[in-house]
Formats: sequence, C-alpha cells, structure tokens
Amino acid sequence: MKRRIPLSFLMLSALILFSSCNLIVDAVITIQDMTSPAPNYMDTVTPTPEPSPVRPVLYSPGIVNNTMPNWSWSTSNSGTGLFRYKFDDFDLSYGATETNSMYCMPVSAFSEGSHILYLQEELSPGNWSETVSGEAIIDLTAPATVTSRDMTSGMDFIIEGSASDLNGIASYNWSVYSGPGYAYFSDSYSPSTIVSFDTDGNYTLMLTACDSAGNSNSDYIQLVKDSSAQMYYAFNGNSMDSSGKGRDANPFSSPLLTYDRNGYGNSAYVVDMGYFIVPPSSQPDLSAGFTIAAWIKRNNNGASTFQCIIGNNYIINFGIGINYLSQRFYISIGGQSYSFSSSYDPTVYIDNTWHHFAVTFNNSMKTLELYYDGYLTSSLSCPATLPPNPTDNLGIGKDGKNSDSFAGEIDDLYIYDRVLNSSEIHDLYFRP
Repeated sequence: MKRRIPLSFLMLSALILFSSCNLIVDAVITIQDMTSPAPNYMDTVTPTPEPSPVRPVLYSPGIVNNTMPNWSWSTSNSGTGLFRYKFDDFDLSYGATETNSMYCMPVSAFSEGSHILYLQEELSPGNWSETVSGEAIIDLTAPATVTSRDMTSGMDFIIEGSASDLNGIASYNWSVYSGPGYAYFSDSYSPSTIVSFDTDGNYTLMLTACDSAGNSNSDYIQLVKDSSAQMYYAFNGNSMDSSGKGRDANPFSSPLLTYDRNGYGNSAYVVDMGYFIVPPSSQPDLSAGFTIAAWIKRNNNGASTFQCIIGNNYIINFGIGINYLSQRFYISIGGQSYSFSSSYDPTVYIDNTWHHFAVTFNNSMKTLELYYDGYLTSSLSCPATLPPNPTDNLGIGKDGKNSDSFAGEIDDLYIYDRVLNSSEIHDLYFRP
C-alpha cells in the first residue's frame, strides 16, 4: 500500500535544497575572489607631467679680477628674442634694460665684491619668463704669500710657503729669482718642497701664489748652498751638522735653546752650563789650516779665566775664547797662546748684543787672523802647528777636555779646513 507524502512536506524540502545550493555557489565565488589577484588601480592612472619652465640659460662670470665682467646667455627657443635684465635688483618690472643681444656687461666699473645679474626672456608680447640670476665676484686683492726663513746648508733644503685669500688659492709655483747655478725642486707646484742646487753660492727663490680670480703675489727666500764647510751647526732646534758631512754634536748638561740674532725662537743655544761634544772620529783634519766662525753673545763673566767658545784640548791643540780679565779674544794654537790686546783688537763686552767672529789659521804662511763683525781686526805671526789626527773631543761652549767654558750664547758655527779670504768671511757675516 503506497503512502501519500503531504504537499507541504515536499514544498519545505524543495526550499531547503534551493538554499543549500545558493550557499555552495556563494562559497565558491568567495574562494575564487580570495585566490584572484587584487586589481591594481595605479596601472590605470597616468600622471600629467609638469611642464618644463620656459626661461633662458644664463652663464655667469664667477670669481674674476675684472671690474667689467661679462654675462652671456642662450634663448629658451620659445620666446620673441627680447630680453630684459638688471644688476643687483631682482624687480624687473621697471627700470630694466631691454636687449636682443645674448650678452651684457656693466656700464661702469663694479666695486669689489658680489654682483648679481637678473634676467628674463619675453615669451610673447607683455608676457615674460621666469627670472634667472647669476653672480660675479669681483676680487682685486692679491693673496698674502709668505715663505719660510732664510737658510744656509751644505745639503738639500726643505722649504715651505703658504698663501691666504678670501676666495681660495688656485696654484703655487717655485722658481729661481737669482743664483749661480740650477735648482732642482721635488715639486715646484707645491707650497712645501725640497730643493737642491748644483753649484755653491747664494740663491734667491720666489714663491708665486695665484688666487681663484687670477690675482698673484710673490714672496722670496734666500738660501746659501755651502758644501765646502767641514762642520756647520745652525742650531735650529738641534745640534745636527748641516754641512752634509754627518758630524753631529752631542749635547751635555742640557744646553738651552733660545732666540737667535734675527728673533727666531729655538734657533740658538745658551751654553752657560750646557755644552756640546764632537768625538775625534767625527772631526776633520785641520792641520793645514782652518777657519772657525760663529755668532756669540756674552751673558756674564762666568767662572773661568779663559771662556772657551770652542776647543779641542787647547793646551796642546787649539781653542778660541774670551779672556774675562781683558774682555778680548784669546786663541791657542798647538799649545801656544795668543792674546789680542792691542788698541785695534775688539773688546767683547757683555752688552746683550750678538757679534760675529772668525779666526783663520794658515799653516803654510804661519799666520793667525781675527775678524770681528765681518772685518779683519788683527793679524799675527803664528809658528805653531796642529796634529793631523785629533785625539781629544771637540767642545762647543766648553773646551773638549778642560773645564773652561763660555758664559753666553752661540749660533751658526762654521768650521772649514781651509783659510777663507776676507770677502768670504764678509759673506759669512751677512748670511742668513
């Protein structure tokens, strides 16, 4: 027997089935939406480019040493070919100069300093471009150029220079202003360099500095190349031998650095207490004759009757000093003593003043000469001889073997193994 299903039941079942199908479709659509890439709306937006400004191209003078500088420009190719400009005033709506030219310069000379040109191009009648501007810096001041101190040496020279300018230094150049030979620079375009000379003599070098505007200025340095000295102590901060022979002096009892005769600090030594020693192995043979020269300044009488400026066991070899009783030079050669006590001989006072002396000994002529402040003051017969090979220390500021010491200051000590003539000694007196 068949059972009859109520109509209401069938309608409810159909409704449930329809709803289930909709849910499945919605779920499928949702999954598809999640797995699909999101649309890129930026790909569809095209920005509108900003229009390039229409204006002339201006070329400025920059830093110049010309009071009538020149500006030039090129057209934007979008105008009428008419331009207007002003100097040092950005408001071009009145009083501006109009021109069809592509350059301009001031009507009258500019003052030193900064000046600005303001420029526009006409795009159409009454319509002007953006303003462009360009600067000129007028620099008429030469750079301040300085070099290092004058020097004497038997070796290469390390020289330094510098320059200053508000607008900067563009270049340096070393050159020989005067001199008997050729100079060789390690770098002639550097403010600090090394220079050597092929010939002894007096040289004047020139350092020229040029600033960014083209102004130039020069300073000079005097150098003396002397390779004939066997020993030379400039005492510029040390007791090294500047002759190039390598005979450095060794300090003892702490000699003190002081100012030299030209006012340079750390360029001379006080030897009241301290002194210097050169061992026998570093001393030259002076037996054929010599010249010894130096600058000295006495400070006091000291404790020794014989104030030895330089000596190599003066009792048997040689020594040069001051007799504090007579205030005059006292020289010992080969164990024989010579006093310079005539009215023509110099008196070396304690006057707080630098003085130059030079002593020459000529073994073949048997003469002894004394020069004071560049001039010959005394000449004596000297039959003594010197041994060819020193066996005692050479003392500077004190005898190398005995206690006799000099109470004062010393600078620029030269020792030659030959007799210098009066002209050469005069040149020593005037050396830097």
